[in-house]
Amino acid sequence: MSDKRRPSATLALEGLLFDGMTIMSGGFGLSGNPEHLNAVLASEVKTSRSSPTTAAQLA
Repeated sequence: MSDKRRPSATLALEGLLFDGMTIMSGGFGLSGNPEHLNAVLASEVKTSRSSPTTAAQLA
């Protein structure tokens, strides 16, 4: 089995993100919350939506 660990969240996400992608991330309170991953995702976001977007809104 290959080692899937990466030294940083940035390297872990390299080449995986694309426009229109839906990402669900979370934890239980502060335990298990992927803080570094969320920070990288937030820095990569080109547009922000405060509510879920439906396919009809994108059409």
